[in-house]
Amino acid sequence: MSCRTVVFISGRGSNLKALLANQRHFSVECVLSNREDAAGLMFADAQGIPTFTAPRDAFNSVREQKSALYKKTEELQPDLILLAGYMQIIDADFIHQYENRILNIHPSLLPAFPGLEPHRKAIESGAQDHGCTVHLVTPEVDSGPLLAQMSCEIRQEETEESLASRVLELEHQLYPWVVNAIAGKELIYHADGRLESSDALKKEATERKITIAP
Repeated sequence: MSCRTVVFISGRGSNLKALLANQRHFSVECVLSNREDAAGLMFADAQGIPTFTAPRDAFNSVREQKSALYKKTEELQPDLILLAGYMQIIDADFIHQYENRILNIHPSLLPAFPGLEPHRKAIESGAQDHGCTVHLVTPEVDSGPLLAQMSCEIRQEETEESLASRVLELEHQLYPWVVNAIAGKELIYHADGRLESSDALKKEATERKITIAP
């Protein structure tokens, strides 16, 4: 049976598009957003994927707005929750409710450069490599257990825009790959913190230049 997922977005939804194009072992049941103008919603609609929005101005408080998103998620009963450019802090209670079942992709090689403007930070730091990370979500932003990464070299003439573009291409490869690996039970995160991966997955990761977290 396919792994049921929901995707949270706040913007253009480029990672959403990559996920929808690579649903091998999982299905996207709904796309949820905290913004009515998130461009990714139009793409989801065009693909026949149900959407749900809870814009801030439709509620008396941020708490009520978040509650609407969380309630809708509970109704959908997903196996995994995928954050894809979702720019709102997820409440700790919700994270604990879906412990080790919420994934996020971040455009840096975590733990380096968490938070905003990771590409600028990477260039200014003089780092030689940069990339993206898929990790499990915990209450502390961008600090959950790492699952996998892809990297690229920072070129001498690199700009923030050029680096962001190259890393985004890696994101579109990495995120669906990790979700399919988890959904297909080839990548398993255990409660004690162990990350187990099949021999076939390790071989595929090497071929794709993906680093599975130790």
